[in-house]
Amino acid sequence: MRNLNLVLLTGMINLFLNCSIGGSSESTGKIYGTVNYQNVRVSGVKVNLIDPQSKDTLDSVYTDTTGYFSFEAVTDNKYYSLQGLKDTLCFVKNNILPDTNLTIQLERTGTIHCSVRLAYDSDDTTLEEIKVFISGTSLIGSTDKNGEANIFYVPPGEYEIVISKDFYIQERVKVTVLPNRTTATEAITLHINPKADPLPPKNMNVAYDTLSGIVTVTWDSVSGHICQYSLHINDPSKFNDVEDGEISTLYEPRFIDTLFLESSDKTSFLNRTLKFRIKSVDIETGFKSSFTPFVTSVFQHPSTPPDPLCSLSIVDSCMIVGVHGSILPAEWIDSVFVYCSINDQDSFVMHVAIAAKKLNSIINDTIRIFPNVTDSLISVFYYTKAKSCFGDFSSPSEIQKTSLKNPYLFYSIPKPSRPEGPPENAMAASYNFSFSSVISPVKNDIVEYRLRLINTATDSIYFTAWYSVPSIDLLVDKEGIYLIQSQARSRLLPDLQSEYSDTLSITVYINHTAGKPPVPQGNTFVNVSNIGSYISRNISECSLGHTVSIRYAVSYQNPISPDTTNWIYPPDRETTIVWASAGTAYIRAQTRCITDTTILSPWSDALVVTVK
Repeated sequence: MRNLNLVLLTGMINLFLNCSIGGSSESTGKIYGTVNYQNVRVSGVKVNLIDPQSKDTLDSVYTDTTGYFSFEAVTDNKYYSLQGLKDTLCFVKNNILPDTNLTIQLERTGTIHCSVRLAYDSDDTTLEEIKVFISGTSLIGSTDKNGEANIFYVPPGEYEIVISKDFYIQERVKVTVLPNRTTATEAITLHINPKADPLPPKNMNVAYDTLSGIVTVTWDSVSGHICQYSLHINDPSKFNDVEDGEISTLYEPRFIDTLFLESSDKTSFLNRTLKFRIKSVDIETGFKSSFTPFVTSVFQHPSTPPDPLCSLSIVDSCMIVGVHGSILPAEWIDSVFVYCSINDQDSFVMHVAIAAKKLNSIINDTIRIFPNVTDSLISVFYYTKAKSCFGDFSSPSEIQKTSLKNPYLFYSIPKPSRPEGPPENAMAASYNFSFSSVISPVKNDIVEYRLRLINTATDSIYFTAWYSVPSIDLLVDKEGIYLIQSQARSRLLPDLQSEYSDTLSITVYINHTAGKPPVPQGNTFVNVSNIGSYISRNISECSLGHTVSIRYAVSYQNPISPDTTNWIYPPDRETTIVWASAGTAYIRAQTRCITDTTILSPWSDALVVTVK
């Protein structure tokens, strides 16, 4: 069997099981992201949200000034397609699930044109509204009354076109799409489909995992057909007529022979008797099989397991509390809750919920208690209780008490030495800062370190993460004077931290330059009086992160006396050159900073053009 997991969330399960109410609820998500062209975010791009089955446009938005777009309240756990368009640029994204953050690149587009005819053995003469779409995408077109169809705004690449008409055999044609070109196929002839209806699936089986709450439906795929499957579920306790209240879900056209029905509520199926049946749908012809006989399943689980027996013990004076205990039967325990109170037997707070190790009958885990008191000795009261995977709680254990030293009054962490790093005047870059290690007074402890970075120009403060070694790599990529200090802390008691070390001061500067652009691209063999188009791609920003403009130089002597174009912005725009005389010409590109126009890049290497 080919296994493909398909998860139906809580809303779909409720629809299946409560169809007598006549209503449904669906969970929703969000599809969002940014649109870029050559790594620059683009505003004003029209983005369409498309149903990949019906090809219908569900909603449209435009990207904002930062290239951002979003579709809110999108039905969860359903695949969607996106199309974007601006001028001659577009994108197509398929098989998108909600709550996905997308970064999308625009491409220059082409057009596909095809002509459709009907075979001589057909009495049908209607050539209009025949579907023409690109396999695996949401790009679609339809024929006019003459059987002609165009699919516009297709990104460059190789595709398979599918031509589909009810009761006809689908035809598929491979094409290669080029930017700014129309690719025409040969005339395509459709023939009547002589195939019979597909057979219903065989050997359907329904199984219920009481621990996970997942229902698994399996069947044998239909041979000889490319089918999708329609699963129907019925609750006979609510409906006398077996057709009433029936829920039908038609899945996307793909090979599926295993289906998982899952709910976040493990009791959704419990104590229910449900009937399942399924039919095949041939995705080439649309022909449907008859339904399989109903498979009746009774969903039950064993009685709630007995309350687990838990105990707590103190590991050491650092107030680390360990959870120990034999949990029987362990597979029924979802988590163990620990409740603690400091110096007050009547006020308990749940400090941690420890997930049970379902493959082991012993739970070993730790929690930390951080007292907000100044007493040198602390009384800690604590008890536990367990929760089963079906939501039942055990009785609480007996309250236990222990007395501990307050570590925040008895211990201190020494401060590390001043960081050692780059020289006082340094270029912006990533540098290593090292300093002395220190020893924690806490038993079985590990010391962690971090850096504090202060920008004196803005008074902004930046902290690194905590590391277990006194050596930290830090990227300093902005100009200014920085004050850098190290600090240490206890891993077991994270609030137990040292003072900051003595200060290292460094001055960081950035050399303002524009990078050499790539060799221009374009026509290399042209005739006199012809117009050639040229562009230098993948232009980078200047060293300070500013955008740049570009110009091109043309010379018939390499590299003497170039004639230059005007400055072009944005730099990804093409320039055109009218070739006035024959010879060997050299085209170079140069960029300059938009903010400081005195900052020029070196000229690029030359593109050699032969003019005849």
